Amino acid sequence: MIYAWKSLPYFMHFGYGDNRPIEIGTIYEVGYPAIVCDWGFHASIKAIDMLTWAQSDIVARVKCSGHIDFGADKLACTKIQCTHIFNAGAAFSKYANFETYLPFAFREAKAYAYRNHLRDEDRLVRLLRKDMRCS
Repeated sequence: MIYAWKSLPYFMHFGYGDNRPIEIGTIYEVGYPAIVCDWGFHASIKAIDMLTWAQSDIVARVKCSGHIDFGADKLACTKIQCTHIFNAGAAFSKYANFETYLPFAFREAKAYAYRNHLRDEDRLVRLLRKDMRCS
């Protein structure tokens, strides 16, 4: 089992034909071997890597298990469980050095991460954990 970060869509369902609603505590499973960028549930061990493919300000802390395939910046697994789901917009805004929350803050945080060559993993994790505790 591996703890990881996962960006979730605003509509809170899995994508790519798997329209199950995403809920805290539920274990989701797919029946095929996981293959990064091809099949399985995807997440990133490093929050900064999750930010590079974030699709919204909604973030989950997840437990990944089953068959796990590792890529350069993400992993794919056959079992996933969300332990926390929260709006990380405030954390993303602060990470991108904005004083107030921005709509779609993940886009600004993404741009900031690229400009800074994906540095400050520790700072991003601290901000995310603060938002996670407040949810």
